[in-house]
Amino acid sequence: MLTAVEDEQGRTLAVSDAVPHQSGDPQGSSAFYVAVGAVLAGYLLAAVLGMAKGARPATFRRTLWRLAATVPYALAVGLGIAIITGPVLGAITGHVGAVFAVATLLVLSAATVTMSFQVLFGIFGIAATILVFVVVGNPSAGGAYPYPLLPGFWREIGPWLPNGAGVDALRSAVYFGGTGMAPALWVIVGWIAAGTVLTVLAARVISRRATA
Repeated sequence: MLTAVEDEQGRTLAVSDAVPHQSGDPQGSSAFYVAVGAVLAGYLLAAVLGMAKGARPATFRRTLWRLAATVPYALAVGLGIAIITGPVLGAITGHVGAVFAVATLLVLSAATVTMSFQVLFGIFGIAATILVFVVVGNPSAGGAYPYPLLPGFWREIGPWLPNGAGVDALRSAVYFGGTGMAPALWVIVGWIAAGTVLTVLAARVISRRATA
């Protein structure tokens, strides 16, 4: 459309980026792929534990051990993502700490929520996880298209899911000096808290019923 107007009026459109993309992130999409990778790593841990030891932990103590295992795993994955994204690939440079923090939180959110679904729904918990984080979470994350260009449902729900909140937090850190980053981080932390509490409560109820 703009090209047609230029030809018609004999003018040339000049574009000035207020906040230019990093050289290794020409489309501004690296934050989206970091979020997708971290979320995928999170629910893969829970899925592997479920396949190896059963979707529902045999005892309440095993449930606590599984939750505890998510912390070192999330830290390791978060650090790996930060190193690969920054020093190795140069996709997001100068923000290793921010990428590490956000990626770690995203791994924890996906892992804890997946575990809660497994305790509640058994093997079908993985299906519930895929529905939330893949079917709904990825298209609404504002990665390929920003929120204003998404249909109403996806535009409204995106910022409230870990995927979208992760993208928002990373873009805020990398391109806007952290401005507006806190609300997105609180969304992710809220999912971690909800997943952890739901896992513990559901496992406690099931454990008591089993011993009653």
